[in-house]
Amino acid sequence: MTFTDARALAKAGVDVRRDSWPITKTLSFAKGPGSTRAVAVINNSAVSPATITVVKNTDFGPAEFAAQDWRQA
Repeated sequence: MTFTDARALAKAGVDVRRDSWPITKTLSFAKGPGSTRAVAVINNSAVSPATITVVKNTDFGPAEFAAQDWRQA
């Protein structure tokens, strides 16, 4: 699926990832100061303890926006 499709799923609370990413790395949206899921975060369960970090421009670039290999995690 495209990033647009994946983003809609992620904003609905479903973790998504690219096929090329490790299975332990997913993208989701967390609630910001308001009540909607508006903050993109990367979940990485490969490290102990698992980390959740806000997506930065160095984590997510043009390749992710153009990719067609997004899937539900």
